[in-house]
Amino acid sequence: MTRNGRGRRRFSCLFASGNSGSERADFPDTRQSKLTRFGPRFVGNKVVIKNNGGFKAYPMTTRRTALGTLVSTLLVLALVSAQTVYQPKFKGDPARSDSEAAALGYLRTFLRAQRMYKKNNGHYATTLLELVHTGSFTRRMVDTDRGDYTVEFHPHKDKDTFEITLIPKQRDSTHRSFFSDQEGTIRADEEKDANESSPVLKAD
Repeated sequence: MTRNGRGRRRFSCLFASGNSGSERADFPDTRQSKLTRFGPRFVGNKVVIKNNGGFKAYPMTTRRTALGTLVSTLLVLALVSAQTVYQPKFKGDPARSDSEAAALGYLRTFLRAQRMYKKNNGHYATTLLELVHTGSFTRRMVDTDRGDYTVEFHPHKDKDTFEITLIPKQRDSTHRSFFSDQEGTIRADEEKDANESSPVLKAD
């Protein structure tokens, strides 16, 4: 412990400094800044941090280098964000993300298969399995887990009608819910499960 030129007591601590042996750092002993509440301090080109009851000096980059790193990071983040913006698959594409595009692709394939099934059988299919090999509807499409979406199919055999809803597992503005029925109109809702009262899907 030493006294500085103003008569205030200071504590001296030794820190390991890599290949250069040790380095001494002085800290004021005041009621407002006790060693037990010691926060990060700068000593030369190192930052001193309390560690396991003691103190340790870590190398510190210059402020200019730190600023350059921050700017570079922000530029990279901006570039990544720009690259993740959804690219429409065709003119008038109403999807807002690749997940929505996949869900809408499934829904259109299902609706086409239902129209073909009724033309061939006189009524709509009452199970997804019945639609296999009708149009482009494959056996894999019987699985209601569609990645970011879940399919809910509700047939009404007595009325020869049906409803189908694709529900996102995580709902947001780029993962909306979609609904359709035997009429073939696709509706969308980003706040709740879509139904017959939801707005008709249109391109933004």
